Amino acid sequence: MMAGNRNKFGVSRNGVACGEASAAVREQMSSFLTTEVPRGAYTAMRTSRKRSAVFLLDFHKKRLVDSHRILLAKDENSASFSDQLATTEESFLQLAVKSISASIYSLNELLEKGEEDREAMVTVVVTLSEPYEVHALASLLPDFREGGIGVEVRTGPRSRPKAKDTQWAITRKHWENIRLPGVEETILADEDGHLLEGATSNLFIFIDDVLYTAPDVILPGHLREAIIDRVCPMLDIPLRMEAPTLESSSRWQGGFITNARRLLDVVSFVKVPEVEGAPEVNLQTTQLTRQIRAQLAALVEDSSDPISTYEHCTSPQPKH
Repeated sequence: MMAGNRNKFGVSRNGVACGEASAAVREQMSSFLTTEVPRGAYTAMRTSRKRSAVFLLDFHKKRLVDSHRILLAKDENSASFSDQLATTEESFLQLAVKSISASIYSLNELLEKGEEDREAMVTVVVTLSEPYEVHALASLLPDFREGGIGVEVRTGPRSRPKAKDTQWAITRKHWENIRLPGVEETILADEDGHLLEGATSNLFIFIDDVLYTAPDVILPGHLREAIIDRVCPMLDIPLRMEAPTLESSSRWQGGFITNARRLLDVVSFVKVPEVEGAPEVNLQTTQLTRQIRAQLAALVEDSSDPISTYEHCTSPQPKH
């Protein structure tokens, strides 16, 4: 049996470790984004090497800046994506890196024997109101899941898809509340039936031995980027940046979703509840999917960026 019998979550604020998360977060992790912190731009990342490194740290720093700019702008098209950072952006990025280490420190203090080698997911939020605050939550990652999961398709792509906004954690509750039994993720489609992305994930479908995923009209995740830029070339997998459609489902050979918490989950069936009488699409776990997951896991372990050790202050710190 795995050590410990409760969820463990370490928090930090503005680079300072604040100990264990509130009871609300321990009961429902999404409460961190929906009720515990002010609205802001956020990102979620995986650790490696016993929580001493983070996969694609620069990706997450850029995501925080870009999402912050989009959410402060009147619309996505008016946001600046210049590499030149404002002073306030430099400041909150420095705090973000410190907050990652501090939240991991808070989590480490909660671990029991047998949990020392487990990895974590760290969620970092930068608030939208000045003076900007940085909040972070570190939680242990679940074990790899061998079996597949069920997903369902719903019409309704997100607004401002390229910004990772804590408000989305509230909005997506609607999809979670109406899910059919046995379904674990909602795939968002446009009015023409193009499958864009999951409510908390990116989607990939094999069609005629080619891997399809939506182009950059969605929120591109860091694991999606790793698959596109590194895993597919390594494994010589043909890739097409095009959203799969429901009309092509008879040619689907397999599929999977990716996100920071689960890494990669195989999709075993797809339901379409909005289309009366639509048959369930059953998918196989392909050998290529297994290879992609193995290669992705190896990349996370081998290509992560070390993070500095949190320097603990012995004076009492405010609780989160």
